[in-house]
Amino acid sequence: MRNERLEKNDLAMTELFVIGKEDLIIKEESNTQNKAIVLKLLNELPPRQREIIYLKYYHNLSIQEIADVFSISYQVVANHLYRALKKLRNNEITKKIVHSNIRMLFLL
Repeated sequence: MRNERLEKNDLAMTELFVIGKEDLIIKEESNTQNKAIVLKLLNELPPRQREIIYLKYYHNLSIQEIADVFSISYQVVANHLYRALKKLRNNEITKKIVHSNIRMLFLL
């Protein structure tokens, strides 16, 4: 009887692992698609806003460091960053990505 329970538990664990592996594959594919969408959205931003986003989030520069790179004030960088993020947040595609990622969290 005990061996039967152990075998059932092993089978259940194997099934969980397979499902987990499939979930990882789906999530990776979703992330790849989301990255492509984000790059497309970034390319639609004005050049200065796009450059600031890249420096801030891809190169981890502070607002002051970005201001020094462009020889502009801290406030100008902050304004460009605010406007760029606002455009990205208000985009319908971005809203769908966020919504689908939230749904995925509840499915896992």
